[in-house]
Amino acid sequence: MAVHSMGRLQMPEDYLTRQEICVGLMPTTQIAVDCISDWSSQFPSGSGLTGGNAALFEDQRLVWALQRLGGVKGKRVLELGPLEGGHTYMLEQAGAAKITAIEANRRCFLKCLIVKEVLGLKRASFLLGDFQPWLEAATRQFDLIVAAGVLYHMTEPVKLLKMLGASTGRIYMYTHYIPDDLRKDEPWASSIVGVEERDGIKHWIKSYGEMGASPVYCGGVYQTCAWLTKSDIFALLDEMGFSHIDCNIDERKHPNGPCINFVASRTKLHA
Repeated sequence: MAVHSMGRLQMPEDYLTRQEICVGLMPTTQIAVDCISDWSSQFPSGSGLTGGNAALFEDQRLVWALQRLGGVKGKRVLELGPLEGGHTYMLEQAGAAKITAIEANRRCFLKCLIVKEVLGLKRASFLLGDFQPWLEAATRQFDLIVAAGVLYHMTEPVKLLKMLGASTGRIYMYTHYIPDDLRKDEPWASSIVGVEERDGIKHWIKSYGEMGASPVYCGGVYQTCAWLTKSDIFALLDEMGFSHIDCNIDERKHPNGPCINFVASRTKLHA
């Protein structure tokens, strides 16, 4: 509010900063996107929106997974760690009846809300917080759980896998893993700070170091995380009845560590 002094109109001291807070331009969807900088995702073709470079709104890894799982039309989906809403958008485009997406990173959560508005998502709900206690709080059943880029951020990955098994019969997952021929001189392995055996399963403990202090950090909730071997991941799923597992990416030399993209189902996969 303007103030008067000696009969003259003076502008408040914070007038210039308000130009940074408020937008004095005609509203557009790009202005909404630009409210938060440093987007990772490239927006879908034809949207006219400019973001990052990662093709997460047209992710062929998820396209393959949905084909193998028989689609999601009319299905209830739980998505863990939606990041910027790219996969959420794809799930809605594929016909999912209801998508519940849980994101722990405040900055990413706000990006998801922007995506929901600018791309007009109608059947997706975004929740802010840690999905582990949410899964533990009540028995919820979903037709599919999408867990891309989350398992390797967990401190208790086995516990998460068991919770997923109790909540669905179909899982899509992208994750890093520890190779059987682990070499400590590999650059990605430099953050491994120890190995713990829990219930007969080895957990490789990794530290985020100073990464968590970055304002654009989008990793795990905790200071450390635990990685499993691919064989232990698949064995745990098999023990829970996920007898149909298929993998279309198994990249041993990924710069951030070996990674797999796979689906797991208690019923037969589609060709």
